Amino acid sequence: MGKITDKVKDIGKAADDATKSFGDCYKALLSVSLAAEGLSTLEQGFKDIIAPGVTLNSQMAELSAITGVTGEGLKAIETAARETAKTFGTDASANVESYKLVLSQLDPEIAKNAEAMKMMGEHINVLSKQMGGDTVAATNVLTTSMNQFGISTESPIEAAQTMGEMMNTMSSAAQAGSAELPQIQSALEQVGMVAKTTGLSFEETNAQIQILDKAGKKGSEGGVALRNVLTTLSEGRFTSKLAAEGLKNAGISLTYLADTSIPLTDRLKTLRKIQGDTALMTKVFGKENMAAAIAMINGADEAENLTQQITGTNSAMDQAEIIMGSYAEKMARTKAWWDDLKRKFKNHLKQI
Repeated sequence: MGKITDKVKDIGKAADDATKSFGDCYKALLSVSLAAEGLSTLEQGFKDIIAPGVTLNSQMAELSAITGVTGEGLKAIETAARETAKTFGTDASANVESYKLVLSQLDPEIAKNAEAMKMMGEHINVLSKQMGGDTVAATNVLTTSMNQFGISTESPIEAAQTMGEMMNTMSSAAQAGSAELPQIQSALEQVGMVAKTTGLSFEETNAQIQILDKAGKKGSEGGVALRNVLTTLSEGRFTSKLAAEGLKNAGISLTYLADTSIPLTDRLKTLRKIQGDTALMTKVFGKENMAAAIAMINGADEAENLTQQITGTNSAMDQAEIIMGSYAEKMARTKAWWDDLKRKFKNHLKQI
């Protein structure tokens, strides 16, 4: 019986030893696992810290390749992108992406003027506040407007100032009318060059876009309709014989209608004499454009008032200030500030 007891004790001791060994191994493995997890967390944290700087660096390299700008000039553009990001709570890399769009759609030479780039970047960020923070969409709205109206970039600073004026005009028009910024852009893509050629100011064009949008001619459809009405009015002596006779009998001069030195709204008001004559209106403007012409004739007074209302405003900045007062916008600016600190850390590492 004693021998059996001793053997049982031996078995128990062996089990205890095995358990202890297993426990020691488990603790060792756990320590290794915790250490590995800690290193992984540290590595991820390090990647998170340098990520904003890495992304911005890549964007700046692409911008340099596109424009040929290097050294201090490139550094000035990067600084502008970072400062703008902190001011508006956006991403510096997104700002550089906007710069690239501006340069590709307007003129790469603008990159040689860091101050102009900063001004344009600020306009883009201001307008983006009305577009859910979409800086790319805001860039496209502004560059489309400038290209359609043939704005010269020979003086980058003047071009940037004009961009700001156009920004406020469109912002004010969108606020006063029914067409929002994307619809205004679509309309301008169709009518901008013709409007400029036929003597319309940017403000007058925006007012007419709003009049047509209200009449159901939205976006590009409104732009096409406005373009067709403008070209019809400009036909002068090339107007069809039947249309010319009808206008003459109504006491309307073709020369007067085609005279771009006379405000469009005044020329449209003259056509009120015939707007009830469906047959003649169809001959003059065509079936497809008659409805748009009637809307513009009826809305001539409203267009005059709207043109005055959207001229020389600070609408975009006023709206941006209201939007930027929200909690979400304040948090976005805080995040932008932290991201900039991370970029500084990344730049410091590069120097080590």
